[in-house]
Formats: sequence, structure tokens, C-alpha cells
Amino acid sequence: MGKLSDKADAWREFRRQFNAMAEEQRNVNKSHWTDWGAWARTKAGKDFKARYVDLATRAGNELGPPESITPLAYWLEAVADDTGGVIWDLCRESASLCSHLLQEALRTSASRPGRDAKPTNKRKSFVLRILKMKGMSIHDWALKSDVDFHTANNYLNDRTNPHPSSRKKLAASLDIEPKKLPT
Repeated sequence: MGKLSDKADAWREFRRQFNAMAEEQRNVNKSHWTDWGAWARTKAGKDFKARYVDLATRAGNELGPPESITPLAYWLEAVADDTGGVIWDLCRESASLCSHLLQEALRTSASRPGRDAKPTNKRKSFVLRILKMKGMSIHDWALKSDVDFHTANNYLNDRTNPHPSSRKKLAASLDIEPKKLPT
């Protein structure tokens, strides 16, 4: 449980830091993030963007991005997913995502086999995020990997472990190393 507790502590600390930045931003009420990169600031301080980028990059690393995506982009995509695609207050919504991730970590740590809590499918959550970022479906992924749809789908749903050659193809089409695919 130590590892899960560490995860919960990490998300709790990220949430605290994002909330502190949101409060700082609210007090200034003049800074905002637009167009995923054009930072407009007035009185928030010249280092506000740099501090956000640093914090978001560390949070993105905690999520475990694939090699083909920067931790910052992975974090921003996760925030966008969490908000339904529209981000009005980046710092506050980053803190909200941390709350959701904290709750997930706490739920996972409290779950024991045989209880009603369903275990998380690490394969599916890892791969579907990448597929979404690439604009691909599971079918597209299978085609690009040159494997049968059922090979990809059964892997995602924890039904089978693909043959090493298929695993290599599945990983290559996601632009990641085969060892990065969850087992």
C-alpha cells in the first residue's frame, strides 16, 4: 500500500500547489492561458507561466506519458479530457484533475480483491489516451499495427497477452517501446 499512498500524497501535493497558483491568479485576475500556449499576463509576475509549466510538467510525469508525448502536453490533454475539452481556468482545473486522481489513488488503495471496487484496467487507460491524442480508434490502431482487431481489443481488455511480435507492432504504432506497454 506504500506505493499507492505515495501516489495519493503526490496528487494531494500537486493539488495544493495548483490551488495556490489559482488563488494567486484569482487575486491578480488578469492572467489566463489561451490557445494551449499563448500566455497572456499582466500583474501575475513574469515567472507565473514558468512555474505553471514546471508544475504541470511534473504532474504530467507522474501520469507516466509515453515517450512520444511531452509530459506537459500529456498533462494539458488530461486536463482537457477532465473538463470535457474546454478549459476556462487552467490552474483551478488542474487542481480539480489532481483531486480526481487523488480520489482514484485512494479508491485503488482501499480496494481489495473480492470487494465491489473494480480494478483499473491499466492497459486500456494507457493506450486509449494515446489513441485519442493521435485521433485513432482501436480499429485504426490494429490496422496500423498490422494485427487482427481482436488481438488489439483482447489486449486492451486484459483478455490475452499478445505474441511478442504483435506486441512490438502494437507499441511501434503508438510510437513507444514495447516495454512501455502495460502488461
